[in-house]
Amino acid sequence: MAFGAAAIYWIVPQKNKANSEINRTTIVDEFKPSETPPQETSSNPANPSTPPQTANTDAPRGPGSVLGTSTGIPAPVATKTPVATAPATTTPQPISKTAPAITPGPAPTPTTKEYRGDSFAFRASAPYNAVFSTTADTVTAGHPGGGAYWIINIYTTKETLHDVEQQLANSPSVTRLSHTTYVGEPALEYYANNSNSKTIAVIHNGRLYYIMGYPINFEFI
Repeated sequence: MAFGAAAIYWIVPQKNKANSEINRTTIVDEFKPSETPPQETSSNPANPSTPPQTANTDAPRGPGSVLGTSTGIPAPVATKTPVATAPATTTPQPISKTAPAITPGPAPTPTTKEYRGDSFAFRASAPYNAVFSTTADTVTAGHPGGGAYWIINIYTTKETLHDVEQQLANSPSVTRLSHTTYVGEPALEYYANNSNSKTIAVIHNGRLYYIMGYPINFEFI
């Protein structure tokens, strides 16, 4: 018997419920056999009343069938290979966080305040409660309770520091006159009228400065 190439699936042999006769095994094939297999008949002399049986001598050999006779071994059941399914993916969403409310604290109390005098070519600071006042040749950082933190007199001059020293040396109200430096400039230091506060005399760019008291962060500009 000739068969074409085909995929063959074995099916469990079917039995006739009335006489338990075994029918030919069913084969699922997309190509059918080219000829019908021969059939043989025989009689059972021991039991003449038994109808002749058809022997399937050309039955396929395989699981559950040996020469057309059931072996009692169940044929394998065709199963389908499960198709792998990719897991569903979701795009992670950003977590929304609400920023905590910030309560601003009290503004820090300033410790100093600055005076800037472009016409006098200097700047300096004083304690935060100072009251600044100016005249034609004087800047005062006044204290609210009276007096002053510092006083600066400014004069235009052509004199040298040596000339200023001679004048101070000849003044009866000047004591403890000495040489020093102030913000990098040569200067004179002295006390006047028996005061406990020193005065600085310094010349810068044609201006003579008399600085009384203690200005903070004094700088020529």
